[in-house]
Amino acid sequence: MFSRIFRVFVADLKRVAGAAVFTAFVAAATMAINAYIAATGGYFNVGEVMVYTTALLMGPYVGAFAGGVGSMISDLALAPQFAPGTLVIKACEGFIVGYLGNRALGGFTTKTWRLISIALGALVGGIVAWVGTTYFSGALQFSLGIQNYTPVPTLTFEVPPAFWLGLAAVVVVLIVAVGFSVERRVGWLSLSVLLGGSEMVLGYFLYETLVLSQAGATAEVPFNIAQAVIGLIVRKPLILPFTESRRFEARAGEASTGTSTKVCPDHDWREIEGACSVPKGRARLRRREASKRISNRLLRPRHRHREERGTPRRRGQCQ
Repeated sequence: MFSRIFRVFVADLKRVAGAAVFTAFVAAATMAINAYIAATGGYFNVGEVMVYTTALLMGPYVGAFAGGVGSMISDLALAPQFAPGTLVIKACEGFIVGYLGNRALGGFTTKTWRLISIALGALVGGIVAWVGTTYFSGALQFSLGIQNYTPVPTLTFEVPPAFWLGLAAVVVVLIVAVGFSVERRVGWLSLSVLLGGSEMVLGYFLYETLVLSQAGATAEVPFNIAQAVIGLIVRKPLILPFTESRRFEARAGEASTGTSTKVCPDHDWREIEGACSVPKGRARLRRREASKRISNRLLRPRHRHREERGTPRRRGQCQ
């Protein structure tokens, strides 16, 4: 009983510490690289990278807290009029990505997962090509840091449309390659990120239209789409080292305790953490069978003759 309470306490402590650390990461990533949008007074940033990474690594609740609070801190420094909306919008975004990304869809074969990866790769590549060639071609200006308070270096460079077409092709190849070789659920994870990003795009559009009453709210939609796509592309290289380290820790624990933990190829490291979403009825049946095996082992008679039918019980007969 006490060991269980201690494990729960340690897990909650890790969750609280993770929420604090990743909140700082989200705020720093959002403020580090930004581009001012004159039509709405907002700014383009790469904070979605850390929002998605936090949600997929730490789950929906930490993802919601770190995404909402961390992004709001950045807005308080760069665009205070967006801070209240950012708290709600980014919190919902982190929760959606963390909730869907840490769930498994049963009944899908390897061929189905690969088809999903191909479809999502084509969709993301199309979005990159359209947004890049339409809104981010030509002369672009980026600022590194918080330019509202201190002078910061500003980069101005020319981006040809061919760059975005090439980047779109690379994105398609990477998503399909990862879905075929490394992680076949990459299509589902990409879909989870796109759903969270869609909530972010729609949320900011409604907030700017209904709350801020800005006529140019439509002008910021492509920039928000670009933020979501960048977060989708970059989140995989950031998450991979953590997943590999968790696999290593699980194998080390098996070697030290003599136990064996089967890693599900569909759910990756999530099954090690107990977050593998097996259907509730099946999971309950597995727990019941496991407890029955343990109880039978504990209550097994110490004398072999008791296990044999028809053998009379004799005093002192013990083998």
